[in-house]
Amino acid sequence: MAKIKCPVCGQQVDETEKICPVCGVEIAGHVVRCHVCGEVYFNDEALCPNCHSSQFTILGQDETYSDDDEAQAADTEPVEDEEPVSAPATTPEEKPSAPAEEQAPVSHPVAAEEKEIVETLTEKEDKPTASVASPSGQPSDEVTHDDDDQDDEDVSEDDRQSKLKRNMISFVVSIAVTLLVAAISIYYYQETKMAKEYKEYERAISHNDTTLMKLFLRSFPDATKAHTDTIRYRINEIRSERKALADALQKRDKKTLMTFLSQHPYSKERQKILLIVDTLDWDSTLKVNNRQAYQDYLTTHAEGSFAEAAKEKLSDKDLETTQADRDKISNLFHDFFVSINTNDQDGIRRNLSDKIGNFMGTEGATPSQVVSWMERQHGEDVSKVIWRLNRDYKINKREVSGLVKYSVDFTAQRDITKKDGKTKVEHFKIVSEVNGNGKVTSMNMSTYTPKANPPTQTSSSTQASSKPSTSSAPAQKPASTSAKPTSTSAKPAEKPKSTGTASTGTAQKAKN
Repeated sequence: MAKIKCPVCGQQVDETEKICPVCGVEIAGHVVRCHVCGEVYFNDEALCPNCHSSQFTILGQDETYSDDDEAQAADTEPVEDEEPVSAPATTPEEKPSAPAEEQAPVSHPVAAEEKEIVETLTEKEDKPTASVASPSGQPSDEVTHDDDDQDDEDVSEDDRQSKLKRNMISFVVSIAVTLLVAAISIYYYQETKMAKEYKEYERAISHNDTTLMKLFLRSFPDATKAHTDTIRYRINEIRSERKALADALQKRDKKTLMTFLSQHPYSKERQKILLIVDTLDWDSTLKVNNRQAYQDYLTTHAEGSFAEAAKEKLSDKDLETTQADRDKISNLFHDFFVSINTNDQDGIRRNLSDKIGNFMGTEGATPSQVVSWMERQHGEDVSKVIWRLNRDYKINKREVSGLVKYSVDFTAQRDITKKDGKTKVEHFKIVSEVNGNGKVTSMNMSTYTPKANPPTQTSSSTQASSKPSTSSAPAQKPASTSAKPTSTSAKPAEKPKSTGTASTGTAQKAKN
């Protein structure tokens, strides 16, 4: 089965096909192949549209014919087999050939009219009906194709076009819907991502925590430049702040701490630094220890941690120290240190208040702790302990919250003699407080080195006799103390020893 090219659409089709499956033009019995160039064209065209040769032209002959030549050519030209439309039972082999004069063109067009004929024929959409020869050899009446077949072909072509169109529309719609869904998904994804990024950014900034900031940078590597730059700047700023804070706390200097606060006003350690500054100012106030110092503290720290203590200090009244006050203080410490010399627990306890604020660095000490301190001085290898008071008392009498209190500063010397005969001598500065009842409420000591050795005022025999005389007549001691005020006041320059003074007074009383 030979393939030919459709004269209308150029599609390759079988020459026996009724119509072209692409454009629907009739093929079988309606086309002829040019004997010159091989072009396929409709058999009702007088000339080949390619080479303009007549379909009856024989190769090697001229295209112009005489009337006799045309008749001869009609007799010799083979007739194209046509499939009869009205007689389907007749096969192509049984078709009788129609007379040549009926199949051949009546006249041959001249060359001037060829172009017009070709253009006319190519524009024709409806094909002419073909004549079918009768068995007797006479041309039969012209018959047309079955209208029903033609309608079926038209409907089939329309269905194909409509189906193709519908498929194309469905494809385009599906692509559009897919793109729309993808666009919406991308939009909501970006919106959700941006919302989460902003939330984590605000959380890291508000907490001012470098850990959260570093986590943000790791979780959102493609975050906005503004957020990324801000986070990195805050991380560097916090690191610098921490270093400056460590330096300020190490120096523990008020000026350095205040400079840090001025440079980092929103530091998380602000309250801690202000508390340190408050403590430093209070320590300075206590060292000055006057009304103006306490007033200055309240001006700077009106709500400070020590404001109430400062107000209490300002409410205190300095009272005049009388001779009776001096005698009371002298008798108290004389009896206190004589009890230490004799390791007398009862003597120690009767000179202590029930509430002791601070004793030898221990806050809230009890009388039992003071007794333990005394006993530690009388170790197993100690032969004797002698405290010598220099009687250089500096007494400040005050009224605090309606109660009388004494602040007493003095010096003393302690001689510890070991059982092997060795003696250790130490000098102490003593700061003590005494309540209005004449009981010790606070006492602290610190060693010091005197500028010059004090003159020897007592002998060993005098020191040995000091114990019994002091314990036997403590009430007579104030008289000896008041009897020698000049010698007592001269001893501080020599860093005199309190116990020595007490022993001297005891020796003098023993002589009397």
